[in-house]
Amino acid sequence: MTRRYLCSALLLAASAGCGRENQCKSELIDDSGKFEAVAKGRKPEAELRREALRAACGRRCARAEGSAEACVSRCVVDADAGKIGVRITCGGR
Repeated sequence: MTRRYLCSALLLAASAGCGRENQCKSELIDDSGKFEAVAKGRKPEAELRREALRAACGRRCARAEGSAEACVSRCVVDADAGKIGVRITCGGR
């Protein structure tokens, strides 16, 4: 009986973040400019934060020569390491 309640509570907690529309805005700032992107959806906040950061890095790398995917990957790593200024704000709707 307790096991069933525990499983139900875990399932409810896991789906709570996916039931409403969430939005994250990423602002990436470096010497080449300011790049903004927004990610929306019924996904967990952590996933939307990653999507918003990758989208902002994609805008930054659109002008770069060479592989855009490699540039985006480096940008995300640099932003996570604090080498590039980034501000990400999230909220539900």
